Amino acid sequence: MSQTRSKLLSGSLWMMLGTVANNIIGFVVFAALARVLAPAEIGAVLIAVIFIDIGRVLAFGGIPESLIQRAEWEDRTASTCFWLNIALAAIITVLVLIISKFVITAHFDASVSTALMALSSMFIIDAARAVHVSYLRRNFKYNQLALRGLWANTAAGALAVYMAFHGFGIWALVFQRIVQAVITTVVTWIEARWMPKFHFDWKVVRDVSGFSVNVTGSRLIELSITKLPDMVISAILGSAQLAFFRIGSRCLDLATQVLVQPIQDVSLSAFARRKDTSAAPGKGYLAVMAVTTTFVFPVFLGAAALAPDLITLFFGDKWAISATIMAILSLSVVPLVVTRMSSSALIAAGLSRPLVVIQILNLIFGLAALWYGTRFGIVWAAAAAVIAAYLTLPYVVWKTTSVLDITLRDWFGHLLPPLLAAGTMLVTLSALHFWLLGGWNIYVRVAAMALTGAAVYAASLILFGQAFLLRLHKEIGPVVPRKVAPLYTRLMTLIVPRIKTYV
Repeated sequence: MSQTRSKLLSGSLWMMLGTVANNIIGFVVFAALARVLAPAEIGAVLIAVIFIDIGRVLAFGGIPESLIQRAEWEDRTASTCFWLNIALAAIITVLVLIISKFVITAHFDASVSTALMALSSMFIIDAARAVHVSYLRRNFKYNQLALRGLWANTAAGALAVYMAFHGFGIWALVFQRIVQAVITTVVTWIEARWMPKFHFDWKVVRDVSGFSVNVTGSRLIELSITKLPDMVISAILGSAQLAFFRIGSRCLDLATQVLVQPIQDVSLSAFARRKDTSAAPGKGYLAVMAVTTTFVFPVFLGAAALAPDLITLFFGDKWAISATIMAILSLSVVPLVVTRMSSSALIAAGLSRPLVVIQILNLIFGLAALWYGTRFGIVWAAAAAVIAAYLTLPYVVWKTTSVLDITLRDWFGHLLPPLLAAGTMLVTLSALHFWLLGGWNIYVRVAAMALTGAAVYAASLILFGQAFLLRLHKEIGPVVPRKVAPLYTRLMTLIVPRIKTYV
C-alpha cells in the first residue's frame, strides 16, 4: 500500500509539473501567434475547437476511464475498447464533416468550416492513443505522460510560430493542433509498448457501456459550462469578437492552471486525510482556502490593474479591448476559488449530488446572463460571465458550510482578509497608473506596479489580517523547509507577535 501511495504521489507531482509547463509553453506560443494572426483567423479556429472538444468527449465515450477503474488489465477487453474508440471516432468524424458542410457554412464564415473539416482528423488520431494512455496511467507512468505532452506541445508550437510568420494564416493554428495530436499519439504508443489485438467482444461493449455513458454525460455537462461563453459569443458576435474575449481571458487561464489547479489537485487528498483523523472535516477545507486565497487573490486583482500593460506586452496593441475584458474577468476570482475548493471538499465527503446542482446552476445562470449581456457587446459579455459566477456562489457556500460544519464567521474569516488586502492593492495600483505612472516606459511601469502591489498587499494583509496570518502560520509553518525555517519564523514573529506562543 505504501509503495502504491508513493507511486501515486510521485505521479501526481509529475502530472502537476507537466501541466504547469505545458500551460506556460502554450501561453508563449499563443502570444506569438496573436501578434501575427488576425482576430478573425484566431476566432475561426476557436469556434471549430468547440465542436472538436464536444466530439472528442463523444468519441472517447468514457471508455478509457472504464479501463482505468478495472481491477485487472485484460488484453481482450483493452483491444475491444481500442477498436470501439476507433469506430466511435470514425462515426463522429463523419457527423462533424456533415455538420461542417451543411450547418457551419450557413451560420459562420467559410474559414470556420475549413478549420473544422481539417481538425476533424484529430478524432481518430486521439482515439488511437486513448487505451494506451489508460495503460500508462494504470501503471503509474505519469512521468512518461508528462514528458510526451511537453515534447508534442513544444514541437507543434514551434511549427505553428514558423508557419504564422511565413504567411500561412489560419493553417498555423490548425496544423499546430494536428501535429501535436500526431506526436502525442506516436510517443504514447512507444512508451506504452502495448499493441491491440484483432479482438472485438460485444460482451465487453455491454459491460463498459453503463459506466462510460455516465462518464460521458458528466463530461458533456462540464464541457458545456466551460465552453458556454465561447458558444454564445461566437453565435451572436462572430469569430473576431470571440478572439478578443479569449485573449482577455488567456492570462487568467494561465494563472488558474498554474496556481489554482495544482492546489485543487492535491486538496482532495488533504481533505480525505483530514477526514481520517480526529480533526473536523471543515478544518482541512479552511486550511486550503487560507493558503489559496492568500496567493491567488492578489494575482488576479493585480492582473486587473495591470491588464492594459500585460495585454500590450504579451499580445500587441491590436488587442487593446481585451484588456478591459481581462480586468472584468479578474473580478470572478472569488467564485472561482470557492467553487473549486468546495468541489474537492464535497468529493472527499462522498457527496456528488451537490456538484451536479452546482454544474446545473452554472449552466442556467451562465446561459441566461451571457445571452443577455452579449447583445450589448463583448465587454458586457465579460461582465455577464462574472455576474453569473456570483449568482451560483450562495448555494456553494451554503452547501459547503452545512456539510462540513463550518460557521459563516469562520468561512468569511478565511476569505475577507486577503480579499480586502488585494482590493486595497487594486485601488492603489489603479490610482497610481492613472495619476502618476501613465507616461512611464511600459516595462518600467509594469515592474514598478508589480513591486508596489506586492508591498501594498503585504502591508494591508498585516493590517487587516493578524488573526488570519496566525491561522495561516499554523497550517504552513510545519511544512516549511528546515533550511529556511529560522528566517521564516523570525519574519513571521515580527509580522504577527502572537505567533511567538505557537513557535
